[in-house]
Amino acid sequence: MIEYLKPLDEIKEILNLERSNIVILVKKDLNIIGLGKINLNSLDGYLLIEKSYRGNGYGKDLLYQLIDEAKKIGLEHMYISCSNDDYIIKKIVLEVKGVHISTNNNEVKYIIPLNK
Repeated sequence: MIEYLKPLDEIKEILNLERSNIVILVKKDLNIIGLGKINLNSLDGYLLIEKSYRGNGYGKDLLYQLIDEAKKIGLEHMYISCSNDDYIIKKIVLEVKGVHISTNNNEVKYIIPLNK
C-alpha cells in the first residue's frame, strides 16, 4: 500500500526540513521510499524516489501531490530542475505543462504554471 504523507512540524525538524516548506513523504508498507518538497522561498521543487522503486509511477504521483498542495496555498508557479539525461522527470514535467526555461551544464530547469 502506498501513502503520501505530510509530516508534522516535529518530524520536519528531525529531518532538518524547514517548517515553511511543503513536504510530502512517500510510504510503502513500513518504509519511506520517497520525498517531495517545495522550498517556499525559491519555489524550487524537488523529488526523490528510492532507486529500487522507480518506474512505478510514484514520482509522477508525488509531483501531482506537490502541485495540489502548492495550489492550495495560492502559489502561481514552481520550478523543477533535473539532469539533462533524466528523461522520466522531463516527460512528467511536460505532462503537467512545464516549460523549459534554462540549461546550465548538465542541469535543465522548468517552470510549472499552477493556475491552469
